[in-house]
Amino acid sequence: MSDHRIGVRGIAKLAGVSVATVSRVINSPDKVSPATLDSVNHIINKYNYIPNLNARNLYAKESNSFALFVYDLENPFFIALVKELNKIAFKHKRTLLICDTENNADKEREYFLYCQGIRTRGIIVTEGYINTVFYSESNQRIAILDRHDGIKGSCVRSNHRAGIFSAVDYLYNLNHRKFAFAGYTSNFYSVAERRAAFIEALDARDIPINDNYIFEGSMTCQTGKKALDYFCSLSSPPTAIVCANDQVALGVFMRAQQIGIRIAEDLSIIGFDGCLPDYLNTKITTIRQDIPRIAAELFECIFSEDSTPHDSIVDVSLEVGDSCARIPSM
Repeated sequence: MSDHRIGVRGIAKLAGVSVATVSRVINSPDKVSPATLDSVNHIINKYNYIPNLNARNLYAKESNSFALFVYDLENPFFIALVKELNKIAFKHKRTLLICDTENNADKEREYFLYCQGIRTRGIIVTEGYINTVFYSESNQRIAILDRHDGIKGSCVRSNHRAGIFSAVDYLYNLNHRKFAFAGYTSNFYSVAERRAAFIEALDARDIPINDNYIFEGSMTCQTGKKALDYFCSLSSPPTAIVCANDQVALGVFMRAQQIGIRIAEDLSIIGFDGCLPDYLNTKITTIRQDIPRIAAELFECIFSEDSTPHDSIVDVSLEVGDSCARIPSM
């Protein structure tokens, strides 16, 4: 018998047991006597038998796999999240499926139907523009990261409000009074919350809200570059920019270098996420999200024995770098 062709029937014949017993050894070893377990496992190990996971899933109510729906795999935040989730999945012998939806409703639905078909344990849904009502059809667990469009499930999010307040307070204590916000879009819950917190924080400091200091755009480096050009065109430019995320902050930083603006000395900037590379010659001050904790919370939402939906808010922290400086009192 060729070792790479051996199946359950072959193992049963060699071990002198029934096919059903071999199946129990593979799927429910606790229901088999120690002697039988040792005998069957000896044959399995000898012939390097690997169970057909697809076949197992046909008869299982759910698999050990779970899916992450993500709209932008170029975003460093999501890259870091994937790494943390994969690390946890490997530790717990689970399989993580990465579904790059590209913010497309049709792709998202196709991935959803695929996950239904292979009986994943659950789906982690990240932010996106699409109002995806079809999740209500799911018999799987749904965990939501910063997304609120009618999806029912457990929700995990960072304390965006506290993060923005700490950024504004930090800049205020450096004597800044002309604050701008770059990268606002109402389509993303996290950014909308950060912008709302920005306005609330200024109001708490009795700083007038200047509509010219709010720059709309996507959460990309290109938006940061455009934002700086726009702010520099104003008759009274801001002295500090709070950015929607680190990518926007990186864009501001790159454009500043191109046009001769000194970051910190001439302009202070703060990002959000804590995912910028270490090779920058200037460490950009940022609000760091606790990605390991976020990943752990999301994993728990999917695999916890308690299936009751719940909300979790994860703390953030101000990480001071070299991109902010004190200015003379105004």
